[in-house]
Amino acid sequence: MKKLQIFLFACVFSSGVFAQDNFFGITYNTAMPLGESADFIDKYSWGAMGLEWKKMTTENVAVGLNLSWQIFSQKVDHGTIQIPDMNLALSGSQLRYFNYFPFTVTGSYHINPQGKVIPFVGAGAGLYRVLQRFDISGFAYNQDTWNFGFYPEVGILVPTGGSADFFVNSKYHYILQSNGGPTHSYLNINVGFSYFY
Repeated sequence: MKKLQIFLFACVFSSGVFAQDNFFGITYNTAMPLGESADFIDKYSWGAMGLEWKKMTTENVAVGLNLSWQIFSQKVDHGTIQIPDMNLALSGSQLRYFNYFPFTVTGSYHINPQGKVIPFVGAGAGLYRVLQRFDISGFAYNQDTWNFGFYPEVGILVPTGGSADFFVNSKYHYILQSNGGPTHSYLNINVGFSYFY
């Protein structure tokens, strides 16, 4: 009987440890456009979201996947836009849009994972789908490209004592050129909840 109790305790303990190996997070994302992105739209973005899955390979190190969406939009009352592939310049009132969809693999290092507040640093790299659009005087122009990009990340995780924790992170996205287009960059500030299972 004692051996059975020890065996059951070991099973419960090991399953509890295994249950904490996986991390699923959902974030509310805000962002500031930078560089050539800010030349097209310089308005702060208050909208979109992210989903993230991580596997803890050690107590400190995690690898995973991230899928997110960031939208920028702005009305420009009087502006001129160049369309290189059509050898055209248009002037007038414009509605401008950027949609970014990063699909990245990620890695992160958690500092002091047993603490009440857990700082972490990380990075991600992968494909970004970039949708650019503007409407002007009844004319709409759309550009849809797949670009390679990457980001460094810093953040803090605040354990709640249960399976769901609160976290805040910031990512600097840098997206390389594609098909002769511009480079893109923006700075995320995100808040979210994570679930360990």
